[in-house]
Amino acid sequence: MKNDIINIFKTTGFLTIIKLATVCTPLFVYPLVISSVGKTEFGEVLVFQSIVMFFLMFISFGFNLSATKALSEIEDKDKINTLFNDVFWSKVLITVFVIILYYITNVIWGSYTEKFFGYGFFYFFGEMLYCQWFFHGRGIVKKLTYIVFFTKIFTIISVLIISKINDVSGQYIALIFSLEYFFLGCASFLYAKYNYNLKIQKVVLKAVGDKIQEAQHLFSVIFITSLKDRFNLIIVAHFFSPAAVVVVDFAMKIVTILSLPSSILSQAAYPTNSKRKDKSLFFKILLIGGCITLTGYAFFFFVFDYINEHAFKFDAYNVSSIMIMAISSCFLSISSMIATNGLAAMGYNRELLINVVLTTAFYFASLLIFYIINDFNNLRYYLFVILFTYIFEMISRVILAKKKRLL
Repeated sequence: MKNDIINIFKTTGFLTIIKLATVCTPLFVYPLVISSVGKTEFGEVLVFQSIVMFFLMFISFGFNLSATKALSEIEDKDKINTLFNDVFWSKVLITVFVIILYYITNVIWGSYTEKFFGYGFFYFFGEMLYCQWFFHGRGIVKKLTYIVFFTKIFTIISVLIISKINDVSGQYIALIFSLEYFFLGCASFLYAKYNYNLKIQKVVLKAVGDKIQEAQHLFSVIFITSLKDRFNLIIVAHFFSPAAVVVVDFAMKIVTILSLPSSILSQAAYPTNSKRKDKSLFFKILLIGGCITLTGYAFFFFVFDYINEHAFKFDAYNVSSIMIMAISSCFLSISSMIATNGLAAMGYNRELLINVVLTTAFYFASLLIFYIINDFNNLRYYLFVILFTYIFEMISRVILAKKKRLL
């Protein structure tokens, strides 16, 4: 038990660095990008990125959990190679489907994707090659940390150079962001393949079908959970303005950062708890993660005005809107830990899927009511819909966990 806890916290440290680099790099470059291309054009880039991320969910298909779990349970080199091969071909076949769907979407609803259409392929091929699940399952997250760090350095340096050029367009920013994702996927794949002597063998369709079937419940949970998050920026862009997208995206990234420690702690414990199914370990993770999130929110509440004054320079209305969204982190962290380290780790995938569907239905029903009453005239009311959805999600999962005697 003691060694398991130590390994969990080691993995947590490296995952924290990866997640912080992923989330904080955009915040670091925000002021530079906004000053170079303006909020409106940057908002268009963010909406495009949000739509592309929707397609990337299909390619990742829950393998970061299902394949991680499978890999953590095997040691035989041949079996590891077989698993790597099966997951790779699964992602290749899904990528082909996604590219076709992406093209059809661009033909029908091209207003959000046409301008940056070609850059989407860098994301797709990057996700196809990205094998975070392998690093996590083999307990070598430290190596992935280095790869992520260097790709983020590439992004920061590229944006710094671009910001010095006159007449910069959103095309440059979209290209930099997409190349970063592509380089990340290529580097992680090549490192895993050549450092662990893994071989890409002939595709076995039955094995691919089995892997997709194993991941389908987790994919359904991830997809439906993320559906409302991906729609947020599209709704804001359509009913409000691309400039408002920057504010909402910034607020969502703050929510992600504040709930990050608990999310990573839960993710790091997932391989261990999926084998042990230890309720006491789950409760400890929930308690520690919840306390960390509350502490982080309190710190953010007191320092954000100072940071905003010297870096982002949002007006008072936008600052209060961001504060509303930040409260969501407390509810998100608890519901995420229950989902990943409680329900998913204990094998209650079907029940978790039903809960996710219920939460998503609550979100869209709330949007409909909000639209009927307010006609999307006030951004702040829309943010309250998001906040109440997080509260509903947390309460429903606590009830479900109690029903399954996990709490």
